[in-house]
Amino acid sequence: MSDDELPRPTGPPQYDFDLISGLEGLIVEGERGWRGLFDELGLTPYKVIYEELVTEDGYVHAVLGVLEHLGLDTRGITAPPPPRTHRQSDELNEAWVARYTSERSESRRRMQMG
Repeated sequence: MSDDELPRPTGPPQYDFDLISGLEGLIVEGERGWRGLFDELGLTPYKVIYEELVTEDGYVHAVLGVLEHLGLDTRGITAPPPPRTHRQSDELNEAWVARYTSERSESRRRMQMG
């Protein structure tokens, strides 16, 4: 597979609450770890929000912001190279987000009730 070739699905996607929850936990733990490391090293990270990357203006702003945060001169840059990634979400993703959010709320409610 080349850098420009999209990966091919191995089958239809399957919803799995436990897998999604576990991955969410890893993300939360990782974010906490990165914040701790930055604090320990006295660094201020530059935050890039995914949703800002889905428009051309947002993408350009994010790339230039990163370069400026690194102390690089951006005056000669009119436009960074286009992104090599493509948005992949669709209605199925939205349905799974709604389902997961509902199931997670229900799971937390049950845990609180004992």
